[in-house]
Amino acid sequence: MKSITLIVEASLDAMLLADSDGKIILVNRKTEELFGYAREEMIGQNVERLVAERFRGHPETGRGGFFLDAIAHPLARDATCPACARMGRKFPSKSG
Repeated sequence: MKSITLIVEASLDAMLLADSDGKIILVNRKTEELFGYAREEMIGQNVERLVAERFRGHPETGRGGFFLDAIAHPLARDATCPACARMGRKFPSKSG
């Protein structure tokens, strides 16, 4: 796990790891900056906390499908699927 932690932390992009139950187990500094939460606030929380409310709990965007086929999964391929940061800020915005 240590080598994975080093790789994730070294990434220039926001990255997080969640287990198959959706519990966040690892985030990097860029994720903290992007979402506005300290890693201590995200670790142990459900990853759906970071997904815009309208996408939560939908069968077509559920975690099960994501783990089976991350490349073809709607959340993985649709960059317009908004995430929800601290204070309800959504990104990416439709205005670009």
